[in-house]
Amino acid sequence: MKKLLLLLALVCCIACSRPPATFNNPYGVTAMLNDSIWFGRAYVAEAAALNSNPCATGRFTVFLDSNVGYPGDRLRLSPQQVAMQAGEFVARQRITLYNIPAKRGSYRINELNQCGGIVVSQGNYALLGNGSALIEPYFLQPKQVGQVRIIKIDSAARTVTGTFKVTLTASSGRVARFRKGRFIAGLPKK
Repeated sequence: MKKLLLLLALVCCIACSRPPATFNNPYGVTAMLNDSIWFGRAYVAEAAALNSNPCATGRFTVFLDSNVGYPGDRLRLSPQQVAMQAGEFVARQRITLYNIPAKRGSYRINELNQCGGIVVSQGNYALLGNGSALIEPYFLQPKQVGQVRIIKIDSAARTVTGTFKVTLTASSGRVARFRKGRFIAGLPKK
């Protein structure tokens, strides 16, 4: 009996020692934003569909959306809109990682941004109102370096898995520090 209890305790310790994976997460993206948990959905679009520059060919753009409110969030919906959106995902925050090469590797976000496709008013991170209206954009400053790492591209499951870390600044001086970011997103259908 003691051996069985020791074996059970050992199995529990081993099982609990593994870090949580994005795959077991009900969300497609998790990260730490200024030392608070940040989570949401992830999706991918072909960069060439969003950016006409030749450097966008064979690359993709990842959108990481969260429906979590933020300080000063003013989601103003009529009762009819609330009823229509009941249970639906309404983006309040969005990180956009532009022009990522469609292969495994680590990439500097400031270098990826040079290919273009960035809407200057939008930046890499934005606070949204009512799901799409831009409230406050955050930008990568010249001396700041962010990183996105593509861990796996699964062509059979049509998913891309990666990590990210980046510090972005709004024109108001507010800073958004994302770290320990993980995402899994579906690749666009061909």
